[in-house]
Amino acid sequence: KQWYQRRVRGVLCGSVLEYDSRLFDLDCICAIELIEHLQLEDVETFTANIFGALLPRHVILTTPNKDFNELFDFEEGQMRHWDHKFEWTREEFRNYCENVVRLFNYTYELVGVGNPPSDHEHLGHCSQGALFVRKSQRLPSTPTDFN
Repeated sequence: KQWYQRRVRGVLCGSVLEYDSRLFDLDCICAIELIEHLQLEDVETFTANIFGALLPRHVILTTPNKDFNELFDFEEGQMRHWDHKFEWTREEFRNYCENVVRLFNYTYELVGVGNPPSDHEHLGHCSQGALFVRKSQRLPSTPTDFN
């Protein structure tokens, strides 16, 4: 119950693609419904910045589940928001998470938000997520400058 007693240090403005030493070794970075707004070619930079340079102890990442879109009255290829550059199926998201733990010192657990109707459970949750945990508490003596 001590988490709510911590002081807020302020609001920072920046890019998820650029290293910011003020964010090094945070307890948690949350990227809630964010990754799908990046260009697909920037996902690698985002991933390396978060998991390879900033090294938070935990990362919470969610993104729409493309498989669930079948329940919406969408036209072929339509995405949930005009600014989405892509949406991943559950298999594509799982592959992303597996790649993160293969390249970086993290474990993960898949989670979901928004249960499907009982007759469509095979589609999974409306949004899919992953809870990443850094394996080691020991960090390099100085942060890696990603730039």
